[in-house]
Order: sequence, then C-alpha cells, then structure tokens
Amino acid sequence: MNNRLFYRLLIIILGIVIVFSSVMLILSRRDKDVINVSVILRNSDDDKWLAMKTGMEQAVSDNNVRINIVSTDRFLDPSDEITLIEREISNGADAIIMEPVDNVKIKEYLQSNSGRVQFALVDSGIDPEGLYTTVRANDIEIGRSIADAVYADYGTDLSGKKVGIVAGLKDQQSTIERLEGFYNRLAELGIHYNQSFLLYSGKGDEEILKNDLTYTFTDVVVCLDSAETGMTAEKMVELGKTTAIYGQGYSEKNVYYLDAGNIKKLVAVNEFNMGYLALESVLKVGRHRLGNSKDINVDIFTVDKENLYDEDIQNLMFPLVQ
Repeated sequence: MNNRLFYRLLIIILGIVIVFSSVMLILSRRDKDVINVSVILRNSDDDKWLAMKTGMEQAVSDNNVRINIVSTDRFLDPSDEITLIEREISNGADAIIMEPVDNVKIKEYLQSNSGRVQFALVDSGIDPEGLYTTVRANDIEIGRSIADAVYADYGTDLSGKKVGIVAGLKDQQSTIERLEGFYNRLAELGIHYNQSFLLYSGKGDEEILKNDLTYTFTDVVVCLDSAETGMTAEKMVELGKTTAIYGQGYSEKNVYYLDAGNIKKLVAVNEFNMGYLALESVLKVGRHRLGNSKDINVDIFTVDKENLYDEDIQNLMFPLVQ
C-alpha cells in the first residue's frame, strides 16, 4: 500500500516536472523569437513624439516585439547619441530606431557599424545607401508647404512683410532642406524675400528665443520645427504679441495654440505612420543585420483652425482615437 502511494506520488511529481519543463521551454523559445528594439529620440518625453510613439505601439501590438523608448533630454552632441546606441546594443537590442542629432557624424558612425544591428532613422536627411532604412517626410516639400500657407493669407503683400524664421539646428539636413524649400517656393510665387531672415536657430533654448522675439520686430514668424513652433507660440503669448505664426508639427502644444488662434497654420507630418513604418521596417529584417533597407516617405498635410476638427484631419492626427 505504501509502495503504491509512493509510486503514485512519484508519477505526479514527474508529471509536474515534465509540464513545468515544457512550459519553460516554450517560454524560452518565445522569448528568443522576440525582437528587441530600442528607440532613441532627442528629448523623448516631448509631446511632439506622441503620435510617432503611438504608431510604434500599434506596430508592437501587431508583432512579437519588445520596445524600449530610451529616456533622453535635449542632447546636442552626437557623441552622446553614439554612447546611447552602444549601451543599447550591449544590452541586447536587435534594432535601433533613432533621430540623428548630426547627419555627418552619425552617418560616419553608421557606415562603420553597419551589420551589428538593424538601424532605422526617422526625421533624417541621411541617404540610406542600402545600409539602413530612413522614414521621413520630404523636408523640401515641408518648406514649400509652409510658404504656400503664408502666401495663401498674404498674397503678393508678403513681399513687404518682415518675416522672421525660427529654425531647428541650422546644420541639420532637415533644417537646410526646409529653408531651401521655403525660399524656392517664395521665389516661384514672385515674392521678394529680402526682408526674411533667420531669427533663431537652435534647440530648446527658451530664454534666447524669448529675447529674440522681444527685441526683434517681425510681421510674420515662420517656424520650421515642431518643438520650436510650440515654444514660439508660448513665448509670444507671454510677451502679449499677436504676430502671425506659421509652423510645423501637431504636438499637443501646437494644436492648443492653433485652436486658440495664436498659430495661423501648421504643416504636419503623418507621425503615426512614421512610427509604425519605422518599427515595421526593422521587423521585416528581424535579427538579420542587412537587407530591405530603403528610404520610406510619409505624407504631409496642412491644418488651420477651420479644418482642425474635420473628420479626415482628425483621422490623420489621431488615427486610434475614434
């Protein structure tokens, strides 16, 4: 009797061990199949990235992937970004999605490190050269669209207006191309832009921007970067100025000031698609280090107070909010 009880207990224990081992094996295999993706964006908590991160999260829900959005501040030195990349690779990242802070130095780094992990670049003017994927809007078209937005309100009278331009980093390729698109489009429209000038160029220095806005007269302010658009509107309100602002990006702050009438028009990028397509592009390659690298373009659209709440615009800006 005792022997029978002993054998029964032994069989039960062996069964539990087998089941436990099988479950652990399945889980370990599943974990090996998970693609680990690290995302490095300048000032990662800025609400300008909200739609892009939402797009990435949607791609996560559609695939077997683990995503880590690295907490960052407004770093400007490419060496800081490279340090973060190296840390994430050491921690087991299979792919890196990043916003290059310096096109020249980051491109050199990527060329010398191709094949280690899969890279996807967002909001970048770097040529993919078959080594990595870029997901971006056409920056020249963004500049042209901003020029069209201003011209639609002023027409030929714009030639007599003093236009201050608030740009991002002046050496960043996206800034260069947006300025090129803006000025070229004005020339095509017959506007003499000799009174247009670079009012501010930088990233996030609120006091310098406020000082420039305080002591420089402008009829129109054109902003070429999402973060600087919101910051400009905020400082104009603090200063009690009603200068017309035309900007880029539909961050929460930008939409608030557009709805309040402080911003006239925004040229926006489909950031949700940018995030989704960036993550999808590295998942297609998976743990293979090379292949499927290409330049992916996303759409742009113009928003003003009158069409802000139109269904098609809302679907572009907030695709998962119904």
